[in-house]
Amino acid sequence: MAHMDESRGLRQACGQACGHYDPHDKELYMRAHRRFLGHPPDTRSTGDHLPLAQVTFTSGSLRTLHEQLYVPGRLRSGLLFGEQTGDTLHVHLATPPLYPHWHADPVQALLQPDERYALGWSDCVSAVHGPHVDWTGSWLAYPSSELGELQADLGWVDLMAAHGLVDAQHVLLTVGWDEGVFAARGFTQDHHRHWQELMCHTAPQKPPMNRN
Repeated sequence: MAHMDESRGLRQACGQACGHYDPHDKELYMRAHRRFLGHPPDTRSTGDHLPLAQVTFTSGSLRTLHEQLYVPGRLRSGLLFGEQTGDTLHVHLATPPLYPHWHADPVQALLQPDERYALGWSDCVSAVHGPHVDWTGSWLAYPSSELGELQADLGWVDLMAAHGLVDAQHVLLTVGWDEGVFAARGFTQDHHRHWQELMCHTAPQKPPMNRN
């Protein structure tokens, strides 16, 4: 209960400071609240989505992902926040990697995101953008900063799906250099364990119209 109260209080305080908080949004729990705090699912977001086919990025999310490729030597990962319209996932925000002293093992940081990290980012994103922009996936960069082999990516897709992090609406994005050019691959996996590669548009695009 203390976690729930703290999470709600942070969301309200951030939203009020930014001028976006709507008290009617308080029951529209975000993915991190459902995963870590046991809040009920958002019934608005089940069954109505088309299968994802493509991913777009804001300039800010692309900048974060580009920056990570300049610090090779360690597996890096973070969260993606965005929203789906039609068959397109619009990524608004890519978070920097988790603090190393919270998760010394970078593999576990990817497969078991720290609740403090996921809840903190979720509350602040919700306060600024509203609950329609949610934790929609994870990104991964290999130690070499090069784009990996497809089979290596699919191994991570399987692992993350087994941990409840990848499904038909939540993606894994792998990023890296491809012959010196920034590149990305996106993946989903359905409940039959069928994976789908998504088209990633790596030129920055504007997100859907702000609903606040």
